[in-house]
Amino acid sequence: MNLDAAVARGESRTKYVWWKSPINISILGLAVTGFLLYQLTRSTILSAPFEALLHLSIQGFLWMGGAELVSLTGYDGLLYVAGLHAVFALLLFGLFCHYSLRIWNVPARIAIFFTVSFFSLYLIDFLASTREHYEFVLVNWAVYTFIMFLSLLFIQNRNAVFTIVKVIAFAIGVQALYAIIFYIQGINQFETPHFGHRTGGTLGTPNQLYPLVMIGVPLTIAIAWGQENRFRKGFWLFLACLTIFALILTFTRTGWIALSFGLLCFLFVRPAVESPLTHRLALGGLCLGLLLSAALVRTQGAWVGNENDRSFWGRPAIWITAVSIVKDSPLIGFGVGTYGDLQKAKAGPDLLRFNPMNDEPKNLMIHVITELGIIGLGIFLGLIWAVVRVIKRGLSHANLAYEHRLIFQGISFALLTLIIAGIADTPILHFARWESTLTTFALLGALVVIQNDSKSPNKLDLNLVRIRERRFFLAALLALGIFLTASAIVVIPSLSKVNHLKVSNALRNDYLAQNKDYTRLNHIPPLLQEAMIASEDGNFFYHQGVDWNALHRSLRKNVRSMTLAQGGSTITMQSARYVWLGREKTVARKFAEILLALELEKRLTKQEILELYFNSARFGLGAYSIASASHLYFAKSPMELNEPEIMFLAGVLPEPPAHENEITPEFARHCQMRAFTRWQAMYGHTSQTKRIEAKLKENLAFDFGR
Repeated sequence: MNLDAAVARGESRTKYVWWKSPINISILGLAVTGFLLYQLTRSTILSAPFEALLHLSIQGFLWMGGAELVSLTGYDGLLYVAGLHAVFALLLFGLFCHYSLRIWNVPARIAIFFTVSFFSLYLIDFLASTREHYEFVLVNWAVYTFIMFLSLLFIQNRNAVFTIVKVIAFAIGVQALYAIIFYIQGINQFETPHFGHRTGGTLGTPNQLYPLVMIGVPLTIAIAWGQENRFRKGFWLFLACLTIFALILTFTRTGWIALSFGLLCFLFVRPAVESPLTHRLALGGLCLGLLLSAALVRTQGAWVGNENDRSFWGRPAIWITAVSIVKDSPLIGFGVGTYGDLQKAKAGPDLLRFNPMNDEPKNLMIHVITELGIIGLGIFLGLIWAVVRVIKRGLSHANLAYEHRLIFQGISFALLTLIIAGIADTPILHFARWESTLTTFALLGALVVIQNDSKSPNKLDLNLVRIRERRFFLAALLALGIFLTASAIVVIPSLSKVNHLKVSNALRNDYLAQNKDYTRLNHIPPLLQEAMIASEDGNFFYHQGVDWNALHRSLRKNVRSMTLAQGGSTITMQSARYVWLGREKTVARKFAEILLALELEKRLTKQEILELYFNSARFGLGAYSIASASHLYFAKSPMELNEPEIMFLAGVLPEPPAHENEITPEFARHCQMRAFTRWQAMYGHTSQTKRIEAKLKENLAFDFGR
């Protein structure tokens, strides 16, 4: 029994082939097309309607109460969270479609597997990045590029996909036109030392523009050669000329060389090899001209590689520095957008003499291994292999028309030019190369759909489809049940602790009655209060109990080290832990700590919380309050402490000693400088700072309560 037979009996088949209906293809295709047009033609007349719609959407979101979410996460964080939800929904639906309907053939499945695996590494960068302050804008490009790729997979209609490819080529042509006009008018020009102006179009820099127009050249040429109508052929040839001229005006030698080799390969593969001889000779002449020009441009009148060729000789110096960086974390890399800071820290004299302005390692493979490690590089190489399989399958496809085979070939060699350019640059997979990256994976999705020749859902056995559906939903329900059970194990004990806290109406007074050494805040030196806040929680007066950025930073460090060494706790969270929770390191305790901190902020003032912290913090050697710590270490009351003693007590909290023999002069100095450095950054004044710094040079005398 097949679906057509079911339809003949009056049963609906829409739920099995909904993506093949003209209405749904139009909706999804329009969404994909609109997003691509907006991103590739930013700040042009074509993007104006999309920008106006985006502005209205943002205002509507804020009017409906989204301002609170924006204040918590920021626009970039909100876009990241929304993108993750969209990715999860698309992946879940893709699994359902493939499991129940088998809509993709083997080359497509392999390419999809490697693409999903590769972008998954970018999605978990949120948990593994080494950046001190995480910026969602550095990874959002990967999230939305992934969404674009997944969306294209569901447009199971080749004609619609070919239309989207033509829209991409048209958008690149528009961007090229603006780049040329900007260069002529001197608008937004990029100034290169010892050379002059280079165009970046509306994208800003030639490094952003050149990979995009480089992709557009083989695309527009292939589309033009496949047109029978002379007007259409002339239009696409005009766009091809625009993209070539815009690429030339970027004066990017890597792009010129990569395009030349890519187009030369394009000329010797069918069906391009069957095109008119004049077309092939013109294209061959262009390639030779670009190669010759690349040997002379930006070289101050000499041949490429002369001693004044800063760009040529700077690259090996960048690569050497990048390799030294990779050695520090070869397996999983350092995270997205980290290379710029790492290069500044590692740059030696050989690199600094070139005054590098790059924030990527000028090699695509080194870039991937720096950010994602050997694991990421292995998956990326697997993705390249899978794409080659898809291209081979598509080029041998017998059912494609001549025009469509040319377009498929143009896409294939556009991707080839990117790989060639990746030898000496980072044309994609970088937050400043979002447009070229988005285009690359949109074209990859198009390749997968075009070459896909799996069976139509109409020919599947209806009973088998229903059996697969039931199995999928049962598996999904089982996974959801496991997730909810695990969440309940963490959440329920934490909620019970919070409910117990709410019963108490005199939290601080209860603790005061139990602690004989309780010290009021006005009996604690102001310098000690400042040093403690600077050392333990610099944002104490600005957060509402939880510093989400610090918590996230600690989470990333713990994931990378596979330990629970850092907690990211605020002073409020530490107070809640010391007074009510204990010191066990579990996820349930951390969750309870967060809930209790939020509750404490509602009930107590900042001064009361700080006072509670001073009377519950663990200073080591069994000292559980500032009074006992002052007496134990220095035989003094808190008000009698001098500046070096204050800095020691403020700096000893992250690693409190268990035994007296651990307190060496080096350890004491380390604790003092940790607190002093942070205090100086937050509160330090010139005269006071110099006085304290002079006193810190003296050896600290411990009394240990005698």
